[in-house]
Amino acid sequence: MTYEMAAKRRKDRRFLPPQPGHGASDGSLRFCVLGLLGGPGAVSSLVTVASGGHVAPGASAGNLTVGSTSFAAGSFFDVQLGGLNQGTQYDKLTVNGTAALGGTLNVSYIDGFTPSFGNSFTILTTSQANGVTGTFNNLIAPPLSGGFWRVTYNPNSVVLAAVIPEPDALALLLGGSMLRFATYRRRAT
Repeated sequence: MTYEMAAKRRKDRRFLPPQPGHGASDGSLRFCVLGLLGGPGAVSSLVTVASGGHVAPGASAGNLTVGSTSFAAGSFFDVQLGGLNQGTQYDKLTVNGTAALGGTLNVSYIDGFTPSFGNSFTILTTSQANGVTGTFNNLIAPPLSGGFWRVTYNPNSVVLAAVIPEPDALALLLGGSMLRFATYRRRAT
C-alpha cells in the first residue's frame, strides 16, 4: 500500500502514516490525504482526502478498505477498469462507516479492457445504511462510442455503468406532432 499523507516525510519522498491521536480529539488514527493513498489492503482509520489528494484502490485493479471517508472539493477518486470482476479486474473502495463524496471521479482502462453497454461496476460500498452522502462533482472517463457513463448513488454504494442513450424524448414528441399535423392536413383537403 502506498501512503503519501500529511505526516513525517521520509528520504524517499513518501510520507509515514500519522501516529494515533494526530488530528483526532478521541485519540483515534486519522489520515489526511494530500498526495496518494493507494494499493490493496486496509486502513482502519478515518480518511479525509484533501484538495489535490488521490485515493486509488488496488495495485492495478484491487480493493482498498478504509474507515469513514470524506472527499473534499478538488480531491480525486481514481478507479481503473480492466474487466467485470470486482477487486481483481476493477477497483473498489470499501468504506467501514460513511462516505461523504465530493471532488472528481477519475476513471481509466487497464489491460486493454473496453466496457460494453450494460456493464456496471460497483466502485464504492459503505457498511452503514444510508452511508453515502453527496456526489462526485466531476467525472473524468474515457468516452463511450454511442453512449455515456452513468453514476448511480445508492444509499450504501456507488455504481458506474456504461449506458446506451434512450431516444430523445423531444425528437419523439416532434415526430409525433409532425405526424399528427400531416394527418390533420390530409383530412382538411
